[in-house]
Amino acid sequence: MPNPIKRTVFFISDGTGLTAEALGHSLLTQFENVEFEQIRIPFLDSIEQAQNAVSRINAQGEADGMRPIMFTTLVDQSLAAIVHQADAFCLSYFDTYLAPLEAELGIKSSHTVGRSHGTADSSDYKKRIEAINYTLAHDDGITDRDLEEADVILVAVSRCGKTPTSLYLAMQFGLKAANFPLIPEDFDRARLRCAETVLGWQDYFRMGPFRLPEEEPFQKADLLHLHNLHGGWFSPFALPLLSARKPTIWTLHDMHALTGHCAHSRDCERWREGCGRCPRLESAPPVFYDATDFVHADKKRLYEACRLTVAVPSRWLMQIAREGILGSQDIRLIYNGVDPRLFRPRDKRELRRELGVPEGATVLLFSAAGGKSNMWKGGMRYFSPLRKRLENEPGLFFISLGGGRECRSCRERSLPYVHSRETMAKYYALSDLFVYPSLADNCPLGVLESMACGTPVVSFRTGGIPELVEHGKTGYLAEYGSLDDLHNGVMRLLRRDNDRDGMGTAARRTVLERFTEEKMIAAYLRLYEELLSSRDRNNKSPERSVAQ
Repeated sequence: MPNPIKRTVFFISDGTGLTAEALGHSLLTQFENVEFEQIRIPFLDSIEQAQNAVSRINAQGEADGMRPIMFTTLVDQSLAAIVHQADAFCLSYFDTYLAPLEAELGIKSSHTVGRSHGTADSSDYKKRIEAINYTLAHDDGITDRDLEEADVILVAVSRCGKTPTSLYLAMQFGLKAANFPLIPEDFDRARLRCAETVLGWQDYFRMGPFRLPEEEPFQKADLLHLHNLHGGWFSPFALPLLSARKPTIWTLHDMHALTGHCAHSRDCERWREGCGRCPRLESAPPVFYDATDFVHADKKRLYEACRLTVAVPSRWLMQIAREGILGSQDIRLIYNGVDPRLFRPRDKRELRRELGVPEGATVLLFSAAGGKSNMWKGGMRYFSPLRKRLENEPGLFFISLGGGRECRSCRERSLPYVHSRETMAKYYALSDLFVYPSLADNCPLGVLESMACGTPVVSFRTGGIPELVEHGKTGYLAEYGSLDDLHNGVMRLLRRDNDRDGMGTAARRTVLERFTEEKMIAAYLRLYEELLSSRDRNNKSPERSVAQ
C-alpha cells in the first residue's frame, strides 16, 4: 500500500468554524489515502486577523512544500477578498452557493455574519453551546451540582488532560462533560464517597487496601480472611493484589459481591445477566446513577484475576454464588455459630423482674439494627401492622430492640441498639416468641441466638432462614411477604403453650447439634489448615497467623 499523501487544511470562519469544519470534513473523508492536518481559524472579523491568517497559511504552505487547502464561510466580502489572496486552494461556500441560490429564490441574501447556525442545525448548535457552558461550569471539580445532567463524568488525577478532553466532547459532540481531579488526600474524604454514590461506583476509590502489604500484620500472616468488603473502606480492585500475596478466604454475608450494587436482590434476577437497568437503585447500599452493568462487569473481571476460597453461611447463598460471577472460585459452606453458654434458656420471671417486663405477660420480641426502620427486617412493613392486629389479644407485651430512642408504654417497649451480648441474651430468654419478618437474609445470628435461648422464631421463608428454622418443629415459617400467614403463625403459637415450649426445646437442640461457635471455628480452622498445607511446604512457618 503506497504511503499516504499529507495535506494541511484550514477552516476559516467569522463564527465558530464548526460549520466550515463539518462541511469540509464531509468532503475530505472521501479521500482515504490522504492524511489531513486540520486547523481551524474561528471568529475572523477584522482586517488584521485576515492578514495574519494569510501569513499563517502561506508559511504553512512553505513548510509543507505544497499549498494548503482552505474552506471558508466568510460573509464579509472585504475580509474574504483578503483571505482569498493566500497561496492556497480555496473553497468558499458562500461564493460557490449564494449566487445560484439568489437566482433561484429571486431575492438577495442578507450577508449577515453568524447565520450559518440559523436554520438546519440551530438545535445542534444550541446543544453544543449549552454543553460548552455546562462543561466550563463543571471543570476540575468546581461544583458537584447538577451532575445528573452530565452525559460524561471524567474522574482522574490532575494534569492528565481532563479539561481538553471534556471541552472536545462538548464542542464536537454536544456532550455535557464534568470532570473531577483526584489527589492523595481525596481518597479519605467524604466528598469522594458522595461521588461514588452519585456515579454508582461503590468503593472504587478506597486506597487503603492497596497499602495492606506494607503493614507488618499482613506481612507476618500466613493467610488472609476477609468478610464484608462494602461499606466505604475497601476497593474491589485490591482483591487481585491481596489474593496473589496470601491464600485468601472471603466470607460472604449478603449478595453484594454478586450484584452491580445491592446487598440483597430479593426477587430481582438481573445479577444472572450482568445487571443494568436496575429497578432498585435506592436499595441499600443506595446509588444515584445506574452503573450496575459496568460495576458487575468490573467485579467479574476482577474475580477472574483472583484465586479465592469463598465461604458462605447458607446453602441458599452457596447456590447463588455458584450461579453468579464467583462461580469459578472454590466455594465452601460454613454456617454461622453462636455461643450456647451465653445464649441459653433462663428463668423468665426472674429476668422480667430484672428488666422491668410484666411477669405474667406473653412477650413478643422484635430486634434489628435500626429497629423497625430497617428496611430489610420488615419492622415497619410487618411487625407494626402485626402489632395492630394483635391489639385486642389479652396479656400481650411487645418489645422492639435496635431503634433510635427509648419508648415505654403499658403494652410495649422500644429500646435503642443493645450493645451488650449478655443483655441481648436476657431479652431473648425472657420472650415467648421472636417475631422476625425479614425480607432478605442469609444466616441471621438473631434467629440462632433466639433458638439457643429456647425461644421459637416466627419468620418468613426467605434466604437461609429455612435452613435454620424447621417449620412446625422449631418455629413457624410464613409465606414470603404474607402478613396474614405471619399473623396465623403467631396466633398458632400463642394459643398452644405446649407447642411453643416444645418448639423452644427443639430449637435449642438444633443449635447445639449444628450451629455453635465451636463448630463454626473448627470448620474454619480445618479450612485454614487445608489452604496452608497446599502451599509450598518449604515456605511454611513454624507459627501461623491469620490477618482479618
